[in-house]
Amino acid sequence: MQDWAVELQRFFTSGASDTQAIARAVIACNDAEICRYLPALPPRDDQSMALGRHLVQRLANSGLAPEATVLQLVVSLPWIAMAENARRLPFEHRSQFAGFLKGLTDTCRNQPETTPSLAVMCSLRGRYHSDTRDFAAARGAYEEARDIRRRLAGADPQTYESDLAGTLNNLGNLYRATRDFAAARGAYEEAVMLAESDLIVGGTSLHLGKGRVSASYRFLLSEARDDTARAFALLASQRDGRARSSAMTAVDLAATQETLAAMGRSGLCPFGLLAPTVGANDTTMTLGLVTAEDCQWFPVPIKGWDALLTTGWTTGNQRERRTLAREIWRGLPDTVQAVLSPGSPQSHEILISGDRFWAAFPWELLLFGDGDHEHLGLHKALPRCGSVLAPALQRQFAAEALGSGDRRMAVVAPHTTGRIPLVGVEREIAALETLAPAASGVFVVKKTGEAAHDRLMIEAIRTEPAILYFSGHGTIVNNEELLVLHRDPRPRNPRENISYFGADNLHRMALEQPDRPLFPHAPLIVMNSCLTGRTREFGGFREDLVYALLDHGAGAVIATALPILDDVGEALGRALFDPAALAEPTVGSLVVEARRQLAQGACADIDSVRWGAWGMVHIHGNANAIPPLRARGQTMGGNDAGR
Repeated sequence: MQDWAVELQRFFTSGASDTQAIARAVIACNDAEICRYLPALPPRDDQSMALGRHLVQRLANSGLAPEATVLQLVVSLPWIAMAENARRLPFEHRSQFAGFLKGLTDTCRNQPETTPSLAVMCSLRGRYHSDTRDFAAARGAYEEARDIRRRLAGADPQTYESDLAGTLNNLGNLYRATRDFAAARGAYEEAVMLAESDLIVGGTSLHLGKGRVSASYRFLLSEARDDTARAFALLASQRDGRARSSAMTAVDLAATQETLAAMGRSGLCPFGLLAPTVGANDTTMTLGLVTAEDCQWFPVPIKGWDALLTTGWTTGNQRERRTLAREIWRGLPDTVQAVLSPGSPQSHEILISGDRFWAAFPWELLLFGDGDHEHLGLHKALPRCGSVLAPALQRQFAAEALGSGDRRMAVVAPHTTGRIPLVGVEREIAALETLAPAASGVFVVKKTGEAAHDRLMIEAIRTEPAILYFSGHGTIVNNEELLVLHRDPRPRNPRENISYFGADNLHRMALEQPDRPLFPHAPLIVMNSCLTGRTREFGGFREDLVYALLDHGAGAVIATALPILDDVGEALGRALFDPAALAEPTVGSLVVEARRQLAQGACADIDSVRWGAWGMVHIHGNANAIPPLRARGQTMGGNDAGR
């Protein structure tokens, strides 16, 4: 192996992400040597993408490579990653890259063994021409890719139907951009049909197949607003990775409505389901409202709404956010306002089942009254849920008491020590050491600093606590929401001293005990960390960490989808175990009380970036269940100020 290849292999096998070092390795060799090494590299990891950027720049600047080299590039795995970075080229190099793509396409046409790669080249050309708004050229390229993949899928549907679905989705986007809505509808409908085909359903990748055609679902849902059963089927298929819209009927909608009615009969007021979804375009949301009696769909203009979710605001902008919170409320349909408003005769307890953006959106901050403090989330829990189908809702809301009446707690807080310790976490855990025992809480695990490592997290879950409490750093790596832990020091691992814990770890643990749930007592799980409360499309198929926990038996999860400041996290931990919160009858009202304490304390200053941060505190799962801990000497009512 050449010296450059040895150096490159070292970076790829070690997991390093030093882009400059990779670039030096690339620049030191010629294109033919690069091509001999490319097939061994994974197609979509960060290092392949970095390598792709540098190769694109080299080839765009130097002109077309020899045909043999081009062919090797075409059949190599990371080529897709390399070409996907073409849009990052400086504008003056884009025409050169367009010529390079055309040369690759022509080469593929002369090589029968590269027919699948020809489809890739056509799709990439379609994307490139769409980006440059040459829609006629884009249409020709995409339609050629569709025709090739249709032939390939006819011979080998299990391999190529998913690719065909993705191409149809992109082609539908192009038709819609050129206002050919009939053609767009046809492409989108076929894309959804293929994504939900038996070939994909029979395996484990149905949710991934649907993810490739998400624009198709959004367009068809926006068009199906007058057909409530069809609209509900499309929504349910987006919210549950195991569901197929083609297999659902009005019976499924009726079952969900009956479940909501049963939940209302067991509580103090009726239940409803709010389902916000990105619309067919960037300026409109499709908003579904399902109650026991009705199912309605609304197109809602959302221009400027994303500013309410923005983090890192300067002090002056918080007042603008408060104004926006009132404007958004006034922009909601009257029917939606009526079921959301705490003082309305039509008020419901509302579950929110949103896509990635609309689940994270701070509905809690909306101002429903004339005052500056009448925020929705200070009166209603607004729990998030994933699947909207009756069986999932029934499982999610089955437990009457979280933790099955137990009071044992497992606390894992890794970042009280280290190079940059989280001082707020240290104070937070010290407060819990007083607050939890005052409510009869018993610590079965309480580890901080370097003792809170990955193996300890597994042991904490194995104790089957009523409350599993994590406080520290959270992150997202390769689109996975992860808790950041120390690495168990006993196995020698010189690479790094941190470890991650996420959905995959839970799945592996569950496989070790297939005869019972991982969380058999429906515990309350708190993740007081950045980002780990993010949910994604098709969360019912355990795509994200929150719904992995719920799918494995957790009763409720408290988390945030956004970054959270250390001192706000500390205040949240204290508020969740404050006697006034623990006196509340349900875990949902406990969260509402904790938000009130943050809104009146750590997040009260309208001229601080902390203002409104309490709106990031979301509860997922059964907000109607009894909390594991109760304050001594408190009545069931708790603090009812403002209700």
